[in-house]
Amino acid sequence: MKGLLAITLLGALHVLLASDGHIFNAQKNVNYELHKKLEVGDVIRAWGVYKDHSTSKFSVNIRGSSVLYHLHVDFRPYNNVVVLNNYNKGWKTEVRPGFSKSNFAANTLFEVRIEVHENEYRIFFNGNQLSKTFPHREDLSTANHVTLHGGSNGFKWTALQLPRGQLSGSGIASQTSTGQKNYLEQPLVVGDVISAWGIYATGSSKFNVNLMMENDQYFMIHVDFRPPPHENKVVLNSKKQNGWETELRTALPSFENGKVFKVDVKCLEGEFEIYHDGKVLGSRFPYRDGFALKDVKFVWLLGGSNGMVWTDLVIPHFSLELGNTKWTPFSKPKPAVLVTDFSEQMMERFYVKQPCDKFVWFKLFLRREGEKPNAHVEIFSKVKGNIYCNEAGSKSWYNGARTDFIMAADAMQCESDEKSIILLVEKTADRITIKNQGRVLYNQLFTDNDANCRQ
Repeated sequence: MKGLLAITLLGALHVLLASDGHIFNAQKNVNYELHKKLEVGDVIRAWGVYKDHSTSKFSVNIRGSSVLYHLHVDFRPYNNVVVLNNYNKGWKTEVRPGFSKSNFAANTLFEVRIEVHENEYRIFFNGNQLSKTFPHREDLSTANHVTLHGGSNGFKWTALQLPRGQLSGSGIASQTSTGQKNYLEQPLVVGDVISAWGIYATGSSKFNVNLMMENDQYFMIHVDFRPPPHENKVVLNSKKQNGWETELRTALPSFENGKVFKVDVKCLEGEFEIYHDGKVLGSRFPYRDGFALKDVKFVWLLGGSNGMVWTDLVIPHFSLELGNTKWTPFSKPKPAVLVTDFSEQMMERFYVKQPCDKFVWFKLFLRREGEKPNAHVEIFSKVKGNIYCNEAGSKSWYNGARTDFIMAADAMQCESDEKSIILLVEKTADRITIKNQGRVLYNQLFTDNDANCRQ
């Protein structure tokens, strides 16, 4: 990837060219505190295990107090409906999207996701949006906790994920998903730890944590959990282009339907040590010939079924030394035009430094030499931005397509100097990801329809 980089923005900022809300177990009738004000861009996710159609109604609730409900998402299988409402000195007008009880399966894990948008809440069940949304009827800033209610005859709420994950390990936890390639910000070294969280589902197929080399064919370590009724083992292995190598097998730790689990992969001198929920597995795994920590490029979480999902990941965080870093200043009247060469690398990385107290709009143009921009990343504020792909979609916006996006409020954090915010823009042929302090603020995956963004 070789080309010309042009950056245009309003105000005086700096850019650096680089060469290259934890989930938790939950239960009903407990008030889980929001550790920030609820704002546009926030997401709340809840998981439960449905018993059978004898289960009574059950709900996810965003609340300000015992007498103030911002949002009441009430599933009523016996009526084939979801009731959306709020409560403030009495229940208000209901919104009732139809919802067949056939969407539920006996003894099966399900997920409810609530997205906070500009004027409304959007609710999803197992990734599918309900047919109706619910307006903001109360001031978002007065919401302070989430409560899970209801259920009977064996139904259980099991897990919850609130906005703004907590700090953990040697990096910062960010949301991820099964199949997403999570690229490292710097080479792994002895002492680093990769931590992954997921939710287990009874009857799931095998699922695994993988440290990957330059492509999908080279696995430095493959930690493969194979639950019953399959093999009831953990299989450790490595893979080169010509195939899998010799397996190491150890006993499978215990998992519980709908419950959160954590896997840690620790990089020791000459070998990996793997932990499940803080307990070491029986076998360490050696660094095999042809593999080195410095060559690991991304973490890949794969597998699972019946609702089992990977949700969070911590990878080592690249920390810039603010006082020893050479930044290139630029402004709207004086944009920076910089020649880059990423031809030997899978990823382009660009660091932009902002003032901490007042965010300044900027636009990062990604060009190829002698051509118009292939793409741009434009950030308007701490919560809003867009990505443009030339020649993409219907070509209705400057001969391309623009995707507007919202980032979680308060997700951008100041650096240790309390004067700067540093944003990292990662660009590959598959995606653009915007990060701050290791946390993913926004990730856009490309399709064949995204044209020049894939270059």
